[in-house]
Amino acid sequence: MTGTQERAVTAMRAIGDTVTGAPPLRLPPRTAASTRFTRLGRPASRAWRLWLVPAAAAVAVVAIALSLAVVRSAPKESAAPPSTAAPSAQAGTSGSASVPPYYVTLPAFGWYAYAPPAPQTSSASQTVLVVGETATGKRLATVTPPHGMTFNVVSGAADDRAFVVGATSYSPGEKTVSGIWFETWYLLRISPGTAHVAQLTQLRIPVVPNVTGIAISPEGTMLAVAYQQFSGPSWSSASGRPQLGLWSVATGRELDHWSSAQGRITATPPAAGSRPDPFDTAGLATALRWTPDGGGLAYAWNGSQIRLLDFTAQGPRQPDLVKASRLRAGIGDYYTPAGASFTCVAADGWSLSTGARTFTCAGSYVPMRAATGPGCGKNAPAHPALFQQIQLGDGAQELTTLAQSPGCVPAGPRAKSAALGWSSADGSRVIAMLGDPAARDDKFGVFTKKTFNALPAVMSSGSLVTVAW
Repeated sequence: MTGTQERAVTAMRAIGDTVTGAPPLRLPPRTAASTRFTRLGRPASRAWRLWLVPAAAAVAVVAIALSLAVVRSAPKESAAPPSTAAPSAQAGTSGSASVPPYYVTLPAFGWYAYAPPAPQTSSASQTVLVVGETATGKRLATVTPPHGMTFNVVSGAADDRAFVVGATSYSPGEKTVSGIWFETWYLLRISPGTAHVAQLTQLRIPVVPNVTGIAISPEGTMLAVAYQQFSGPSWSSASGRPQLGLWSVATGRELDHWSSAQGRITATPPAAGSRPDPFDTAGLATALRWTPDGGGLAYAWNGSQIRLLDFTAQGPRQPDLVKASRLRAGIGDYYTPAGASFTCVAADGWSLSTGARTFTCAGSYVPMRAATGPGCGKNAPAHPALFQQIQLGDGAQELTTLAQSPGCVPAGPRAKSAALGWSSADGSRVIAMLGDPAARDDKFGVFTKKTFNALPAVMSSGSLVTVAW
């Protein structure tokens, strides 16, 4: 049995265990085209249970369980030996010892994915990567880009030592972004405590034009890259086909590829006539996510869906991106019959757990009763929040808050009040930021459903989603 098969078996057993304890309540299945869920509210509770029983989902679970002996994995080669996970450093504050001890962050070109970039200068101080220590905020190293290049995206493997960095020849503040730009790939390895903390090496992965998102696999062996050509003043079905490719980090060989006739791989609802931007660092960082077990690759689709490519599923290869994937979650508003609502702003951070069972998203929460707390007026009812959608088995799901602010901010998808930077494999622990109107400040640190442990501010970052752990 391969490592992928073993992870698939473990994931299926975990899903099977959750079915045993699921309540018997069932509702009629919704149509596949619907991205809304039927919801049942529970008064006097922050958790909301949402039960769905789509027949297709039940059949899919059974099919995967019966076909694990013939698991299909997308990559056709062993790109490189899996990275050896280093033990987490014991942090100085309780609760932070089980989060990645180090991070790599990008310069502050822009703020959120939907905000236009505002580069001030192309000096080295604005283009370096910063390697820092999570628990103390200590700067361990800075890495300057090769001559004529500008770093614009970084993604980290699960060992917290290997990172893939993208760089473009466009210089912020000096050139107008038009036509086609190309992305060159580098491997950044960090070795804290040694004489050479950070080493940057160019990879053999070919340059890719007009990149819209990247994500390195948990084992550090594959790089997923989303990109999209364009021509003229706006996107067209002929020149704007979204592409998604998998490359071997070790050899530079393309392992798999998908495309679609139209659409965009983006966590932000696309504006008509808009083009991709090489300095939209948050947009590049939130388009793709691997599941922690490496068994699936998720992508944000048209700013309205999270779709999952399941590499453990049996069946013929499907080159069409949408047909090869399944809907995992919606982006936007979720409502309950009692009147409460959650808003998922995927451009501010999202993640999937092992087996894609738990979907975690930054956004806001409006309770079923009038919101109370600082700033909670008629026009500002939303609490900054991190919420989770959990699959319980047989299509049943639960929607609940992981953490929320006691105060309120103006409602809307662009409140800039919550951001998700990192999530544990089971989704129970996250590094995030929540706006806190009560303290007139933001809370940044490690959140669980019951605890919060503050962390020092991340250095040289314009947006938490552009930090790689």
